[in-house]
Amino acid sequence: MATRELSGFPARIFDLQGNTIYKCEEGECIRWLVAEGSDWYALITRNDVTYRVVKNGKKIYGSDGKIWCFAVENGAFYLVLEDSDHKVWACKGWESQQDKGSWYCQQLFEVNDGRLYNTFIVHDGAIVMAMGGAEPAISLNETIHPMNEYLDHGFNWVYGIDFYAGYWLITYEDFETRKNMYWWKNAINECPQYFQPTTSRIVNGHAFILGQKTSSQGVGSIYGLPAVLIDGIETILSDDLMGFEAVGLASHGIDTYILVSHSTGSISCIYKNLKAIRLPDVKMPYVLSPYGSNYSQDGKTNLASIGITAIAVVDGTKEP
Repeated sequence: MATRELSGFPARIFDLQGNTIYKCEEGECIRWLVAEGSDWYALITRNDVTYRVVKNGKKIYGSDGKIWCFAVENGAFYLVLEDSDHKVWACKGWESQQDKGSWYCQQLFEVNDGRLYNTFIVHDGAIVMAMGGAEPAISLNETIHPMNEYLDHGFNWVYGIDFYAGYWLITYEDFETRKNMYWWKNAINECPQYFQPTTSRIVNGHAFILGQKTSSQGVGSIYGLPAVLIDGIETILSDDLMGFEAVGLASHGIDTYILVSHSTGSISCIYKNLKAIRLPDVKMPYVLSPYGSNYSQDGKTNLASIGITAIAVVDGTKEP
């Protein structure tokens, strides 16, 4: 579990026993946390100026260009990088087979206008992005595949894209109607009224769409509660978490973990199989303990009050 930085308390990665797995330097934040097998990868940034990729606590790549997105497949990492000339590139990084420990990153292709690189996946080595605009399409690397025969309109925004067993899950805002929609198992579906997606993913063959149930759609909404759609069935995770939304997802075997955070990022919780789990207490100086936390006499405060930014599950452990 990656946490935000507090003044004098750098961003860190904890396990569910409260042990520190990794500690950032001051001024850094963890933008992405990904696990593959027994390895974990983190994308770390300093003031949105310098970026680095860490694998199991060791730096494997650094860049002065802005990294927009990050993914891992078969031991290689992929990212969308904006260089100093404001050109955006899809890149791949890998470890040299001849010189173990040396990592290289290659620009694969320029991300042209229209590709919605805020969300992408890697499938069998291909970087997959949706194409924004009136005509629905997706791109696999540099090749564009129109989807007019499947979708009525194009994508104004894409919250998530995933592929499993021959089916696509694409969660998006419709270009023409501005309604929140999702395409799953070759069918177009509209999200329930007042459901605002944040991200989506296929888990064990099921379509998970995370988000928030608001009091009204879009601008002017008063409050929200964390919610999830699973194969189109809506579940509000808690009626007590006003102002929270479901923002992250990790899975391990049959278990699914959902990260829920307040809109300010100050308070977080994790749901395992749709039930809230107890987060550990971690040692923290009293003067830095967030307001409203349950700081105890033994110098610990609960991880939920620090603010969790990302979660991942590594093989060989039972918890994220």
